[in-house]
Amino acid sequence: MTVLPAWLAATAALSDDALAELGNRGLIRRAQKIEVSLLEVAAKQVSVTCAGTDQLVVKLVPHGPQQAACPCPAAGVCVHVIAACLWARTVELPDEPAPAAAPSPTSRVVVRDTQTTVAAAIVRERGTECETAQYAIDVVEALLGLGLSHLSRQSHERLRGAAQRAKTGKLRLLSLLLEAAAGQVAQLADDRDEIDEKQVLSALAQVWAAGHAILRASCAAELPANLRGIADSETVDTGMLVPLGVRWWTSAAGARGYTAYWWDRDNRRVETLTNGRSKGSDPGFTKSWTAPLLLGRSLEAISNSTIRLEGAERDGTGQLRATARTKIAAVDTVEELDLTEISRQIGVGVDPATVGFGRSGTRVQVIVVRETARELLLDEINQELVWVVVDQERNRHELRVAAAGVEQNAVTLLLAFEQHVRAVVVIDGALPIAVFAGKPPRNLSLSLTRVAAPPAVSTKRGQRKNEALVGKVRSASTDVYAARRAEYGRNEIERWAIRTRDVLTGLAATGVGGGWLLGRRLREQIDSLALQADELGLAVAARLLREVGAVEEGERNPAAEVLQAVFVTERIANISRLSALEPS
Repeated sequence: MTVLPAWLAATAALSDDALAELGNRGLIRRAQKIEVSLLEVAAKQVSVTCAGTDQLVVKLVPHGPQQAACPCPAAGVCVHVIAACLWARTVELPDEPAPAAAPSPTSRVVVRDTQTTVAAAIVRERGTECETAQYAIDVVEALLGLGLSHLSRQSHERLRGAAQRAKTGKLRLLSLLLEAAAGQVAQLADDRDEIDEKQVLSALAQVWAAGHAILRASCAAELPANLRGIADSETVDTGMLVPLGVRWWTSAAGARGYTAYWWDRDNRRVETLTNGRSKGSDPGFTKSWTAPLLLGRSLEAISNSTIRLEGAERDGTGQLRATARTKIAAVDTVEELDLTEISRQIGVGVDPATVGFGRSGTRVQVIVVRETARELLLDEINQELVWVVVDQERNRHELRVAAAGVEQNAVTLLLAFEQHVRAVVVIDGALPIAVFAGKPPRNLSLSLTRVAAPPAVSTKRGQRKNEALVGKVRSASTDVYAARRAEYGRNEIERWAIRTRDVLTGLAATGVGGGWLLGRRLREQIDSLALQADELGLAVAARLLREVGAVEEGERNPAAEVLQAVFVTERIANISRLSALEPS
C-alpha cells in the first residue's frame, strides 16, 4: 500500500468554509463531481489526476492548496485543486505528522522547526487565532533574519501564504497587513523606486505587533472586533460641513480615488470621506472636478458649498462613508468664511485614536495667509517645489508639492498671475491640498482644478510669458536646505523618531538572524538615542533601544527586539505629530 506523507493531513483537514475562502462555494459543488485518483507520491509532493477530457494533473505540496500546481488557465485556487483537497479527505493518512525537514544552510531562513508543525496545526484545528498569529510572527521574524537587503520574490510568496492563512482564519486585519507587507517586499525585490527598506521594515513591524496583540487578546478571551478587522460602523447625521478641500490620489497598486475634508462647525471636528476604485474597475470613475462623483454632485459643487449629510456611515477608523442611504439634506452657498476662526478651532487638538494598525492618521491645518513668496524654490534632491507661506502670526511655513504634475501647475499659475490666496489647507504639516482664493473665498483643489489664467495667456505671447514664469520657478533651486527636509517643521519627538528609524533600518538591512554585528559607532548611536528618549520622557522606547543594543550573552530574539522598537517608535511619532505633543 502506498504511504502518503503526513503533511497531507493539513490539506485533508480543510473544511468547506476554509475552501470557500480560498475559492467559492460554487467551485466546491463542481469539484464534488470530479473523480480524482492518485498518480504519484514524493516526500514533498503528491500528484493526483482529475478525470475529464483533459486528464489534468494536480500537484499538492506541504505549503497548502494556495501553492498547489495545476496546468489549467484559471487564476488562483481552481476547481481541480479543490477537488484534490476533497480527495485528500477520503484517503488513509499517518496518525502522527512527519518531523519537519531541516532548513537549507543556504536559505538562512530561521523559521526553525515550527514552520511545518504550526502550519499543520493551524489547518487541522481549522485555524485558531493564536496559531495563525504566531505563524505570521514567525514568518516576519524569519524574513528580518534574512535582512531587508536580501528579500526576494520568495519572501513575497511566504508573506502571501501567511496572509491567506489569516484570511482563512477570518483575521481580516492581519490578512490585510500581511498583503500590504507582501506587496512592498515584492516592489523592494524588483528594485522599484517608490519603495525603500524603511517602508518595508515599517510594514513588517505592523504585522509583528498586530500578531502579538491578537495573541494577548485571543488566547484568554474572545478576540475584539477591531483586531479581527471587523470595523464597527454607525449611521450618523453630520452638522453643517464647511469644505476644506478635496485631494485626488493614485496608489502604488493603481487604485485611484479622492478624499474630501470638511470642518463640522456644529460638532467641532474634522470629517473625512474617501471614495475610490481598484485598478481597472469602473472606467466612469475618472479624475474630474466637474463630474458627479459624490452623491450625484460634482466635487466643485461640494467644495464650494456648506452641506449636511443624513444617513452617512462612520467606520471604525472614524471616516465617513457615503452609502446608498446617504443623502445631502442641506446645501448652502459659501459666501464669507471666518477662516481665522476655523483655523484656530481646527488647531485645538486631534484625537490620537486615529492612529491604528495600518494607518498613521492625518493632521489637517488651515493656514490663514498673511503673505506668500512670489517665487517657488526647487528642492533638487527630493524633486519638490517649496512654497513659502507666512501666516497671520508671522510664522513661516515651507509647503511642498511634487516638481511635476497638476499640483505644480496650479501653484505656479496662482503665484504667476498674482491671484489672492487667503488660506491654504495643509495635511501633515507640509502638503498643500487646497487653497481659498479670491473674494468671496473660492475653494480650489490643487490636484483637480485648473487655475484660471488671464485671457492674454491664450495668445502666443501670453503662452511664452507663462512658459518663462514656469522656467523661472524651476531654476530657483539654490536656496533650499535639502539635507534638512526631513526634519523641517517637526517637533523634537518626531526628529528623534526619524533618527531612530534610520538607525534601526540600517541594522535590519543586513540581517539579524545570525546574531548581532554591532560596531562601536552603531552601538554609540543606539545608546545616544536611548539617552535622548529618556530626556524626552519616553521610558519604554529608551528601554527597547537598550535591549536592541545589548551585547550580553543569553536567550535573545534580535528580530523581535528590532521589530518592537520600530513599531513603538513609529507609534510615538504618529501620536506626537497628530496631537502636536511636545515633551514636558
